[in-house]
Amino acid sequence: MRHKKVTKRQISTDRIHNNLMVAKFINKLMKDGKKTTAEKVLYEAF
Repeated sequence: MRHKKVTKRQISTDRIHNNLMVAKFINKLMKDGKKTTAEKVLYEAF
């Protein structure tokens, strides 16, 4: 049985800086689905 073609999801920008690269970094930094914790760690570093 053949599967459907998978479409890439579009990554939305982050809330504060409105930047796609920051959103990608937050997604890489995220652990166990804890996005708000990853955002807090990143924003406190700046």
